Amino acid sequence: MSAASGAPTFSGHIIVCGLGRVGYRLTLLLLRLGEKVVVINQAAREDWLRAARAAGAEIITGDARSAATLALAGLAHARAVIAATNHDVVNIETALDARQQRPDLPIVVRLFDRDLGGMLEERLGVRRALGSSALAGPTLAYAAVGEEVLATLTLGGRPFVVGRVRVEARSTLAGLTAAATERQHQVVVLDEARDPATPLAAGDVVTLLGEQARFNALSGVTTPAAVASAAAATPPRATWSALRRSWSNAPAALRVMFLFLLVLICLSVLVFSFGMRLSLVDAIYYVVTTVTTTGYGDITPKENGAFLKLYASLVMLIGSVTMAILYAFATDFVVSERFRKVFGQPTVPKSGHKVVVGVGNVGYRVVDELLAAGRAVVAVDLKIEGELAAALRQRCSVVAGDGRVPATLEAANVAGAAAVVAATGDDAANLAVGLHARRLAPHARVVVRLFDPDLARKVEAGGLVDVALSPSRVAAPAFVAAALHEGVQAAFADETSLCVLATRRVPADCDGLSAAEVGRRLGARLVLVARDATSSGAVQDWTAPCAGPPGDAPLRAGQQVLCALRQALPVG
Repeated sequence: MSAASGAPTFSGHIIVCGLGRVGYRLTLLLLRLGEKVVVINQAAREDWLRAARAAGAEIITGDARSAATLALAGLAHARAVIAATNHDVVNIETALDARQQRPDLPIVVRLFDRDLGGMLEERLGVRRALGSSALAGPTLAYAAVGEEVLATLTLGGRPFVVGRVRVEARSTLAGLTAAATERQHQVVVLDEARDPATPLAAGDVVTLLGEQARFNALSGVTTPAAVASAAAATPPRATWSALRRSWSNAPAALRVMFLFLLVLICLSVLVFSFGMRLSLVDAIYYVVTTVTTTGYGDITPKENGAFLKLYASLVMLIGSVTMAILYAFATDFVVSERFRKVFGQPTVPKSGHKVVVGVGNVGYRVVDELLAAGRAVVAVDLKIEGELAAALRQRCSVVAGDGRVPATLEAANVAGAAAVVAATGDDAANLAVGLHARRLAPHARVVVRLFDPDLARKVEAGGLVDVALSPSRVAAPAFVAAALHEGVQAAFADETSLCVLATRRVPADCDGLSAAEVGRRLGARLVLVARDATSSGAVQDWTAPCAGPPGDAPLRAGQQVLCALRQALPVG
């Protein structure tokens, strides 16, 4: 339908502006929830248009920034607007137009710039400004370290994580019921179908909501804070770790020469100790002065046999040459490292790092999340320049080149990497990167970004990669939830339902009631409660109602709570 045709009658619907990857996903999700959807779109893939129409969406061809197009889409009677085109400026202008015509209308805006999004929420009054890359970044980053994270949120200035954890035989979760898990570990079990009285067993997968540090501890992810704490508690171990990093980052030739010199010294100590009847200390002293060509002359082999004299001569020759080469390599290494630090160019790690191929919107967020978690990262992109390149080079190693070319991956030392994340905007390119990474580094965890969920399932099932994720599919639940509910902090969808985590205030008529009773009144499950830790009333802590002091204490009117709401998703 075009903007010039007669205006149909719409009411109680959701207007989606843009049918790109994010718009397409959230449109299908809204339709599965039984919502009426009107899509405003200028240019989209024909197969997406056909699929959206077949699912029940009304399609209007036009510019969402036009008042006439918004009117044609039934803005006057719409339930909400989601501006989800691929351009921030277009989404902002659409939101401004919609706000001008309907000041009361819930508006959700897709924005890459998180700071700008926060200002729009505060000053323009849009319900939420979300970025698909910011929503999907943590999920891809956690996938690189082997964990399945469904959503992240921030409460009271502290990060929380919703994720699935597999219970291992020796896990602290094994043998605990859901209630015991919540009390002992101060997390929330979000699996509604799980029997609360049945203990968790090895092999079970449980969905948990908890502070990031607690989730990481239960899932086996080592946090930077934990590493720093352990290093502070055991200085020798921290020193040894630093020495190991320096050794692994040194050139191979330098390490070979050092080992050769060490073997020469050890062998010579034994030879001169027995041949010249020297004590161990004197033998070490003599060998070191000989190898370094110091030659004090207080100990000499002139009174010994020809073999020792010839051997000493050989040690002098080999030792002096080896020391000269070692000094040259060491000087070159130190100077090179100093220049790299001065110009902000970290070296490519020898092992244990994460390689992120494709530093676009999503890839940059993945790099940002991994660096924030204290991981060593090598960023790879065909063309990295300008401010982005400068910002990346200050924080991690950067390799310019096509990730589909094995030589580029070798330059990023993919053979020594712990994980490879292919996050370009091209499914075929990501799959190619993943296959090359699997061949070059069979031990590494391979995560690829794929838009097509059917292709992602087939790629995973075929064992081609470890994880295949669609950022638009990860982000869509948050956009949908924000359009349908107030106070949404996070959302995720599985095969059967949409789970929304939203903040609410305890109603006045619920003052003094327990969390369970307040939840029944609100028609949702209360999973976290804001505790006022100071007399001024500043919220400093969010805890599960029964997870520690003050326990399941009566709630006060106006107190903030985090609710979990579930909406069923029909199969299809």
